[in-house]
Amino acid sequence: MWDGMKIDGDTSIMGILGDPVNHSLSPVMHNAAFRKLGLNYRYFAFHVSRENLPSAIKAITALQMVGVSVTAPHKEQTVKLMHELSPDAAFLNAVNTVKNTAGRLKGFNTDIDGFIYLLETSFTNTTPFESACLLGAGGAARAVALALARYGIKKVIIANRTIERAETLAKQLEKIGYAPQNIQVIPLEHNKIKSVQQGSLLINGLSTDPVETGIITTKELDSTRAAVDLRYNPEYPPFLQAAQACGLPAVNGLKMLLGQGIKAFEIFTGVAAPTAEMEKVLFKEETLPNIFLTGFMGSGKTTTARLLANMLDLTLYDCDDLITAALGTSIEEIFRNRGEEYFRHREMEIIKQLAQKTPGSCVVATGGGAVLREENITAMQENGIIIHLEVSANEASQRLQNGQDRPLLDVADPQARIKELRRERAPYYRKANYHINTDGKSPKDVAEEICNLISR
Repeated sequence: MWDGMKIDGDTSIMGILGDPVNHSLSPVMHNAAFRKLGLNYRYFAFHVSRENLPSAIKAITALQMVGVSVTAPHKEQTVKLMHELSPDAAFLNAVNTVKNTAGRLKGFNTDIDGFIYLLETSFTNTTPFESACLLGAGGAARAVALALARYGIKKVIIANRTIERAETLAKQLEKIGYAPQNIQVIPLEHNKIKSVQQGSLLINGLSTDPVETGIITTKELDSTRAAVDLRYNPEYPPFLQAAQACGLPAVNGLKMLLGQGIKAFEIFTGVAAPTAEMEKVLFKEETLPNIFLTGFMGSGKTTTARLLANMLDLTLYDCDDLITAALGTSIEEIFRNRGEEYFRHREMEIIKQLAQKTPGSCVVATGGGAVLREENITAMQENGIIIHLEVSANEASQRLQNGQDRPLLDVADPQARIKELRRERAPYYRKANYHINTDGKSPKDVAEEICNLISR
């Protein structure tokens, strides 16, 4: 038995290839569908590096697998390893689904189907869109552009940092029927975007947030009718939050994931996908991400994380404990003998590993300075949410008068040092998904508040 599902000599195997891949929701979605229909198929996540992709693709035929899904960064490289391509995969030069038929591998691209599914199911009560503004011209954005054409969007504005890449996408759209005057290419700059009439539909196809980076403001949102972010973790990033504040329908990329998964399922099995079951388990899984607690010294991260893990029946990880266990010495000794920079590097390695844990599996207590490295914030938000436990300087000073070793406070005036460190870290703490004030609250109170927050 595996995950409550029987595996025997007749079980057909498939999976998803990516790097990273442990965060993928595809196994949850596909296995729920197999279980619902009573199919003897099983779907796994396979971590495959770039250099090992050719061997992994060969293994599909060697192991007589039904096929695989393909995610970043392998979609374009997989094209060269196929015997045959679907028209969409050939047009986009990207494969996200591979079907094995008697040893011949055919590559498909179901991202187009995924975005059309998002549009059809998210805006049923909205007047049809006539135009769209697409931020980005990468792989996902190319699939979206083709989907817009099939959906009947008459005009497209493409905003990208590299104009040449946007122009290449524009030429592709001309090949499928767009008139040149209905395609506009502009630089991905705030002053350029605000100078054009925004499309009825504003789509973020970037890996970054256009509101956080200042590319989009409420002025641009005021002149559009709906917003879509192809990302789905975090569930509602600043871009979508700003759109909602303007009263706009705001949709993340989870339904695109579902739509492309439905099409891939039908390619793999040849039977209609149980859409309702896939949607139910996918959205349920997404509502409980991994939880990373950040905050200044004395905010109660460790105790709160332990209580929260018990309440939610999740695995607890404490970054400081993992570092000291790996090095066999205390935090104080690490700072004294190897310095803060060495400690931050080890901390980054630990966070990178924890960020790959299966969604909905763990609660992580980070060190107070973990947010100082941007890559740590990015890693944590790829597969979870960051909750900042706020604590005032006075409250922190009181809580830290308990004899605990705090290398960064081993100075003549600890209170002044606390205020200095809090000022330095404040901009980084603000990047958390949620903030909870812990002043005057017990760790149990804070843990319960977090439970209420994530269950909304």
